[in-house]
Amino acid sequence: MIALDSSVGDPDCDVKDKEALIVGELEDFILEYDTELQLAFNTIADVDCILAFSSNALDRGYVRPLVVPASENCIEIRNGRHPLQEVVLENNFVPNDTVIDSTNLLNVITGRSKKSFTEICIIPKSTNC
Repeated sequence: MIALDSSVGDPDCDVKDKEALIVGELEDFILEYDTELQLAFNTIADVDCILAFSSNALDRGYVRPLVVPASENCIEIRNGRHPLQEVVLENNFVPNDTVIDSTNLLNVITGRSKKSFTEICIIPKSTNC
């Protein structure tokens, strides 16, 4: 073993030195494209979110809302659902209707709490939606 070390040297150090050199060159190469890589990763993250939302919407039967012109000054929701509440409450979730416009100045939402109390939420409505 000693004879081999004296004739060949210490290959472990040579391998580690070469590895550090390769990693350093790779880092320099990657840093040259830092801006492009960040843009690509951000785009991939956006696509991933859109796919997750669309997959969840398809699985749960969500539909695209009908958007009316702002001049109509209203929001009307029929069988409104909340994605997180639906998951937490499983089959106990009750969809809600709501209308917010210039004639409906108050919105009252009722429901059960975790402790089986009835909760009432009164939301004053703005006539300037």
